[in-house]
Amino acid sequence: MTTKATVTLVVRVLAVAAIAGVAIAAFRLSFVALRELAVAANIPAGDAWLFPVIIDVTTATAAATALLVDDSGVRRWFVGVLVVGTGVSIAGNAVHSLMVGPSPLGWGAAVVASLPPVALLVQTHALLLLFRLSAAPAPLPVASESTVPEPISDSISDSEADEPVPVPVEAPAPAAPTPPADPVPVRPPRPAVAAAAPVARAVPLIASAPLPVR
Repeated sequence: MTTKATVTLVVRVLAVAAIAGVAIAAFRLSFVALRELAVAANIPAGDAWLFPVIIDVTTATAAATALLVDDSGVRRWFVGVLVVGTGVSIAGNAVHSLMVGPSPLGWGAAVVASLPPVALLVQTHALLLLFRLSAAPAPLPVASESTVPEPISDSISDSEADEPVPVPVEAPAPAAPTPPADPVPVRPPRPAVAAAAPVARAVPLIASAPLPVR
């Protein structure tokens, strides 16, 4: 563990101890005042201690929840509970101070008596905030510019990203020219039937002389 980390840890431990001590003291003073107020309100003395526990613990729980939640609606609700609980605790302490009897401070006694619940609220919030900062993850180291890849442009829309990319088609190479073939001599067609021979003219027969009878 480095020196800086050790110093940070020691400071946080001392801060938690101081906050917890002040919160316990404030709770003690507010607890006594609210318990006596509960007895004056005809709550049985054996159960009167529950009244300050209900008020102060509800206030502390509301402060913790309002600090830890992320939802804005839920946070507003618990902030309202925190305001109401703190107001009840302050009013109870002030009324108890006036109820006990006259004081040389007059109304100042009520103001002094209302400080413990305010201190309890502040210390509770500080303690929870310190715990939240301690639980926060450490920031990641920033990479140098030479090792950071260039970000891909986000300007391409989804429709453009879904379109198919045309594939270039290569033109076919021209075929080699075919050399011309040698001309073949064409013979004239032979006649299917030979030319008919000329027909001899008919020769008239000459009557032969009668052969002599022997």
